[in-house]
Amino acid sequence: MPNPATHDPDQVWVVADTETTSLDVSKGERIVTLAAIKATFSKEIDSLYLVLDTEGRHSSPEALAIHQIKIDDTRQIPEADALRQFIPFVGNLPLIFHNAPFDMGFLRDAFARRGIAMPDWQIIDTVVEARKRLPGKSSKLDVLARHYNIDAGIMGHRKERHDALEDCRITLAVWKAMNMPEDLLGAGLPGEPEPHLATRASVIPAAAMPDIELDW
Repeated sequence: MPNPATHDPDQVWVVADTETTSLDVSKGERIVTLAAIKATFSKEIDSLYLVLDTEGRHSSPEALAIHQIKIDDTRQIPEADALRQFIPFVGNLPLIFHNAPFDMGFLRDAFARRGIAMPDWQIIDTVVEARKRLPGKSSKLDVLARHYNIDAGIMGHRKERHDALEDCRITLAVWKAMNMPEDLLGAGLPGEPEPHLATRASVIPAAAMPDIELDW
């Protein structure tokens, strides 16, 4: 897939996020929820929200404090079914994560566990993009959202808990803001101004994704 130009108003992006039973995939932990949205800079086209069967694995206290999802009160689908829904939803579109090594680590583990070939998606990481644009500044999603004055309506319930679908929308809002002129930022991003014409994303093939990174 060609390196996507961020100024193309017709470019469709997929933004995805996971909530997990732990922060450590190396212990065989699982994805609790997998969410994604499909959007251009001007509109959201489609969304996906899946609650996965963790096969008896419960969230660690640390993870539960973040997402507050109790396994017993959700409708779950088998992990393999979730992956098979996620693959065509993304298709060949550029796939955006915030801190991609974390989410891709869990996805890579799930694909391997189920014997399903993981597509070599072209990944854009808003942590990487933030470090390019805002050197020296924290690249945590909340910090970036404040920096770019993301509308409170988009932020949803993030102060109380993390929701994968809400986090997708926040990440998309940050991605939009990163690619808009500075003089159009600061008022809740009214309308859909033209992005920076010269900016191109750093695209990472899924197969080359590094190990999980938490210190960001």
